[in-house]
Amino acid sequence: MKRLFVLVLSLGIAVSAFAQQQAVWIDSTHQFAIEPGAKIQVAVDSDQWGAAIVALWNEVHPNHAGAVTYIHADATGATDKITQLQDSFADVVLCIDSEVSRNAQSLLTLDPHLVWLGQHVTQPPFFENANPAGNDVYIPLAYNGMVFAWNKTMLEKLGYSVRTDDHNLPREFNTWEKIFALARNWQDNRPSYHGSPVNIVYPMSLTEVWSAYSSLTSDGWEIYGDGNPLQPGFDKASFRGGLDFIRDASRAGLWVLANGRKIPGSSMTGLSHWDDFLNNQTAPFGLVGTWQDVKGAMKKGDFKLEFAPMPTWKGHRLTPFVGTKGFVINGFTHYPSASEELYRLLYTKAAMEAMIRTSSYLPALRRGSPITPSFGGDWVKEEMAKAFQYSYPEPAYFLPNNQYRKAMDVYYNIPMGQIYSDVWDGKKTPSEGQQEAVTLAAKWLADNNK
Repeated sequence: MKRLFVLVLSLGIAVSAFAQQQAVWIDSTHQFAIEPGAKIQVAVDSDQWGAAIVALWNEVHPNHAGAVTYIHADATGATDKITQLQDSFADVVLCIDSEVSRNAQSLLTLDPHLVWLGQHVTQPPFFENANPAGNDVYIPLAYNGMVFAWNKTMLEKLGYSVRTDDHNLPREFNTWEKIFALARNWQDNRPSYHGSPVNIVYPMSLTEVWSAYSSLTSDGWEIYGDGNPLQPGFDKASFRGGLDFIRDASRAGLWVLANGRKIPGSSMTGLSHWDDFLNNQTAPFGLVGTWQDVKGAMKKGDFKLEFAPMPTWKGHRLTPFVGTKGFVINGFTHYPSASEELYRLLYTKAAMEAMIRTSSYLPALRRGSPITPSFGGDWVKEEMAKAFQYSYPEPAYFLPNNQYRKAMDVYYNIPMGQIYSDVWDGKKTPSEGQQEAVTLAAKWLADNNK
């Protein structure tokens, strides 16, 4: 009885939190009403961007200047904070799409006017990715992903041609066959750059499976490519081909230690090594992310990167994952109408241009969207945006018998990184790695699809 009482009390608190007055849409102004005395916060991961949002609000709503402030908060884990902190956290929050569904119960369902906006200005796969069936709480705003980059300055100084093909890849290294040949050549003739030997040709990720995904696409594989949320596709020959790619990269010496020995797969941890590629110029080829200060790194290091789709392997172009970041509204807000008005404002052309000016983000919008901003001559963002057209949106499916569990969770919740690492180290053959992935995925899906 005590347990039942606690449950009822908890539900009562939640219902009370969501029982604030509803948002009010004003047809004559195409805006939401702002509650008298409303004070709301927006959480973003850039101080400059936060200040720009506040300035835009004050410009659009001078009678409510000062009603919006910002806090600096990482988008990673942001929806978890809403669930944990409730009305003690910000009202409008920048978050990662893949983290929305697990906290959907703590988020405000968007007004139909905002849902319409989201459906008409953003790309459908991204909008569908994060929103649980029948509960639209999130509109994508910006790409969250990585694109292929090559260090033009390094290649030039090492004596290689930097003439490009139609995809802006160096002709001399526009396939992985050519890049692997370079790695094999360097085993006996290691070059130096800035006084240090270049031991990494490409800092491939293995144990951080999100950025490792592109390697698995080298034989044309796509996770959930058949559209069945219970069939990720690990049994396909093309998935085994991706494991062959990892094995061949290892044999080529794509990444070695200072002593010349192959780096252990367990040390190929991904994101920190991508930072080294950008900030310390450790390799001629790598990936860069939307969250990184690419222009700042190039200016500080006095070098130039170029951006392009990934090179091909046996005719197949590798495709990294891409997701989005966007905003949600805290379901425990005391000012839902003001929060929805701020939300509306964040998806205007003026707000998009403010984002371009003050953050590293690139808008994830439909081609020809009326809120598409000008890049203002920012060639880095323009070239990265082109490269993202070759990326693979993480599939949006939810498990058929568990609509709050994303099908993609199988990829992140079974030890795929260990499988990749074992293939790199030669502890498992690609066929053995494939069979382990098939077995583990089948068990996880059976356990969670209920």
